[in-house]
Amino acid sequence: MSPPPEPHLNSHSPPASARFVRETLRAGRVERRTDLDRDRLESALERVASGRGALRTLKHDLKASVYSGLPLGGREACLKVYPSARRGRRSFRNLCSLWARGVAVPEPYFLWERPRAAGGGAAVGMEDLSALRELDRWLAARLADPAAGGGRRDALGPVFRSLGAVLRDLHARGIYLDDLKTCNIFFDGRSDRPFRFVDVDGAREGRPVNLRRRAQNLIQLNRSVPIGAGLSSRRAFWREYRRDLPRTEARKLRREILKASSAESGVLYVSDSGIQEEPWPRNARAWPK
Repeated sequence: MSPPPEPHLNSHSPPASARFVRETLRAGRVERRTDLDRDRLESALERVASGRGALRTLKHDLKASVYSGLPLGGREACLKVYPSARRGRRSFRNLCSLWARGVAVPEPYFLWERPRAAGGGAAVGMEDLSALRELDRWLAARLADPAAGGGRRDALGPVFRSLGAVLRDLHARGIYLDDLKTCNIFFDGRSDRPFRFVDVDGAREGRPVNLRRRAQNLIQLNRSVPIGAGLSSRRAFWREYRRDLPRTEARKLRREILKASSAESGVLYVSDSGIQEEPWPRNARAWPK
């Protein structure tokens, strides 16, 4: 794989047609993009509400369930269903705000507040990214694949530098994503926007990202990257991320990351064969070279 191009977060802006309108359909209350056909959307939601929607389950837990394959005319949408309508509305507002600011999140399509007959709660319709791979799965597969260079770690440097640049830009703009594990980052090495962030329900904007929150994001990433990626990949990320930080702040941040990462049980990520847990190496010599 050729190195991903450097991302340009500000190159993306919503199309003029991406205005939203609120209305009540037979399937429930909806806030939809005006470029979505109302009748097609209502028909799709009614099929889901009646249990006849042929959707693929991607995730199911107490907070939300995620399905893919909702037909919306010439596109397919992902449907994230929340038992809590309030949580669904907050998720939709966050997604719309981040997307409008050019952050690489799935395009928002609609918010559906479901009637009790459909189970209540709310559902957010958004761009379907199921054709892409989560970053942890992509890394694990590449490290295990001899055809991809036998797991050469030096080839991962451009990917981690690009991710460091993206996160540096987000934090500089006051954007904090509260669940920044690699399973919540989709990767597309062929795109000029190689990283797409999902599960942004608790994202925060508008305030400077302080040291504690910076450390939290970097710890989440550090502890969800396979050990096999090696120290060189982590250092490539760190050099790019810390580029604009004052030296004193960078030292404090690095200490917080290393202290928290080494104190935890180890690294946790998902590969194609399931959840993987790896012990944290005790010293630099124990890391893969």
